[in-house]
Amino acid sequence: MWRRHLAKACVLLTVFSILLGCETQDNTFEFHCPRCDEHITWNAYGDFVFGEVGDDATARKLVSQCGWTVQGGHDGGVGDTLQVTSCGAEGVVLVWAFNSLHAVKLAKGWGGSTERGIRLGNSVGALLAAYPNFKRVSAVSYLLSEDDVEVEAHFNAQGALEALIVGDFFRP
Repeated sequence: MWRRHLAKACVLLTVFSILLGCETQDNTFEFHCPRCDEHITWNAYGDFVFGEVGDDATARKLVSQCGWTVQGGHDGGVGDTLQVTSCGAEGVVLVWAFNSLHAVKLAKGWGGSTERGIRLGNSVGALLAAYPNFKRVSAVSYLLSEDDVEVEAHFNAQGALEALIVGDFFRP
């Protein structure tokens, strides 16, 4: 009889801990140096997920441990973003704002693709075939704005994709 009560108590404790968010799973980010060919989604560069990858200290580790550099004087602080870059002059720029990763800019030097296979050099037609909700802003730029996500796609005069900016707070 005591075994039956013990089993019921264990089940109830497990259910309550799940409902109350008391699970003991460790979902912390394990720091590593990102590659120049990571894939991008509209909320992450590789496994550097917006809002979940760590605070400004993560960006500083990219500089001290991975050879990234602070971009264009954007060294963080009140009223400014912390932007770190690698993979060429501006191949990959990761942007921290409010002590959290908020944006990624990808340009020449980035060798990855989006989750739907779009790469630098692709045409407007290829972009629109993969992501039909992009809207034309000018002859060389398109914008996707939905579900709290903004993505800018910039093309050169020949119509080839030359940059993607995903997220917000990027400052040139």
